[in-house]
Amino acid sequence: MSDERKRAWLVIAVLGLGLILVAGFWAVRRMERPRGESMPEGGRQEVAAVSPATALEQAAGRGDPAAQLEWGRRFASGSEGAPDWVQAAKWYRKAAEQGLAEAQYELGEALARGRGGSTNLAEAMAWLEKAAVSHEAARTRLADLRKDREEAERAALEAVARAERERVQRAEAEVLFEQGRRYGAGRGMSRDMSEASKYFRQAADLGLAEAQFELALQYISGDGVVQDYALAAQWLRRAAEQGHAQAQFNLAVLCMAGRGVLRDPIEAEHWTRKAAEQGSRDAQYNLAVMYVTGEGVEPDVKEAAVWLRKAAEQGHPAAQSNLGVFYIQGRGVDPDPALAFTWLQKAAEQGNASAMFNLGIMYAKGQGVATNAIEAFKWNTLAARMGDPEAARNRDVLALEMSPSDIAAAIRAASALAARYMPPETNAPAGTAGEP
Repeated sequence: MSDERKRAWLVIAVLGLGLILVAGFWAVRRMERPRGESMPEGGRQEVAAVSPATALEQAAGRGDPAAQLEWGRRFASGSEGAPDWVQAAKWYRKAAEQGLAEAQYELGEALARGRGGSTNLAEAMAWLEKAAVSHEAARTRLADLRKDREEAERAALEAVARAERERVQRAEAEVLFEQGRRYGAGRGMSRDMSEASKYFRQAADLGLAEAQFELALQYISGDGVVQDYALAAQWLRRAAEQGHAQAQFNLAVLCMAGRGVLRDPIEAEHWTRKAAEQGSRDAQYNLAVMYVTGEGVEPDVKEAAVWLRKAAEQGHPAAQSNLGVFYIQGRGVDPDPALAFTWLQKAAEQGNASAMFNLGIMYAKGQGVATNAIEAFKWNTLAARMGDPEAARNRDVLALEMSPSDIAAAIRAASALAARYMPPETNAPAGTAGEP
């Protein structure tokens, strides 16, 4: 074979070997490529990046105390959403338990402020003491907490001592007050309101609200002391400021009347409301009246009705009578003749003349109740006996259309009821039979 042919075959062999090597290389690359994935542009597979937050969480989970501290701080600051002090305290504790002073400080501060749970000063101070070995802020905070604890303990001791002094003082005042009441009632001794006032004054000076109230009543009545509305107002105010409902009510009356103080409807409303809210039926009624008249408050018949009902439910006759009228007229409530009759009857049976008069009209007209001339005559007779001239006229008009026997029956019924709360009265209307 010539030299030229040898060289040709050699070139062919080299080219063939090269092709075989290239084919093998690409076969291997295809085998290494993940199944189902396409080769990224440029022939390189991408590697997913790990975020700093994920790396921090992973490090914290592996027990790295510095990572646990920072992970807790991310929860505290709200970097992972809304601030979560429960999670923050959890990670602070993990780091603190490994001796990291900064974490011990953060955990102590969280416990002292009740973050992530209830305040626990004892545990907070324990962690701060650990941190204070090498942590300046922990030493400062620990000193502040110790000072606060000492002040709190001192205040608690002072409160106990003050309570004991007040207990002894009240016991002394109650003894003096009871002695004053004995003189006032004449129990075991002659009744002597002058002597009673001396004991009331001593008890009042010791701060006993009941004694302050009784002394004020003496100054209002002049019984045992020289009448003095200004002094009465002073003692009522002292008792009222202690929450004494009767003192609040009476002080309001003086403020409205301008006795012993400048007339002040606004202050009168203030004390009336306080007494009313404590359940004083008289104050509740007066507050209702204020809402009707607009003195001390803006007029409001609905509020007036609310307070009338409260007083009426406690048996206040004037409140019952006025509430009945409200139900007749539909003032502040829906009209309801039946309810009106119920409340008027309750008031009338307690001797309220206005209720008697209105009850007589309801029986005469059949309003909220069946028409009944005898009952109408009876209630008008009772109202007339209590000084209502219009009731007397109504009674006389009713008598014109009643039989003598019905009139006699009505008078007997009125007399039987009147015996409860008024002296007997025998004046019969003109042209009628007298009482048997």
